[in-house]
Amino acid sequence: MNEITTFLNDMRSNNCSENTLISYKHHLNDIFNFIGSLENLNQESVRKYRLQKTNIKLSTLGYYLISLRSFLRWLLRNGYNVMSPEMIEIPKVHEQKLIFLNSSQIKLLVNLRKSVRDQAILEVFFSTGMRVSELVSLNRDFDVSCGEITILGKGKRCRLVFLSNAAIKAIKNYLKSRIDTNSALFVNKHNSKRISVRSVQVLIKDMAIKAKIPFLISPHTLRHSMATDLLRGGADLRSIQELLGHRSIATTQIYTHVTNQSLKRVFNQCHSNL
Repeated sequence: MNEITTFLNDMRSNNCSENTLISYKHHLNDIFNFIGSLENLNQESVRKYRLQKTNIKLSTLGYYLISLRSFLRWLLRNGYNVMSPEMIEIPKVHEQKLIFLNSSQIKLLVNLRKSVRDQAILEVFFSTGMRVSELVSLNRDFDVSCGEITILGKGKRCRLVFLSNAAIKAIKNYLKSRIDTNSALFVNKHNSKRISVRSVQVLIKDMAIKAKIPFLISPHTLRHSMATDLLRGGADLRSIQELLGHRSIATTQIYTHVTNQSLKRVFNQCHSNL
């Protein structure tokens, strides 16, 4: 559909990330493969679309409909006579519990017997809290010893992240073992090509199983764990927002579950209880 292509190109020119564009394209193509055309787009056709999407979670369906809302807003701005985006109701889902590792579980993962590459990946995650898409995009054209990396995050926004001494050591050990000439910081073991997001996800999952952590984890779990660790150490939310690359402080506030418990302990210990 030409309108979808033009919409995506417009979004790309406004610095929308490639991952977001891929999601929009997938969602919108799926919706219009069912509905057929813009002329058929109305509340009834959207209702029928929702009813037949029984193979996905409610939260996932919400992402499809959010993409449709964004598309409708773009269509209205460009003079198309279409239904209001506000008529698209996004399904409500229960707030999911934030999953993160405690200090003992982090030690289990770090001390797990693994390759120098896998150790470096783990240390970079714990040190920087970067997204898995950001990690696989890293190149080795930076000075590891300085302990800083400038990365390109969501919305093509640059930010500075910092490497711990353990991460610096792990990266240096890994690079010493490399004999390929690929510019990527992390490569696959069997073909020396840039490692994929899926490969890192499988790697982290397998590590958790080997370390006997009693729940499945993902690269995003490590991101949550890094932010939680900073909060426990006394970091403020604004600093964590900058380090994680959140556009809004509201996104970072999901980590206040940690400080809430700490505040309760302070209250119970220090309040005069008159």
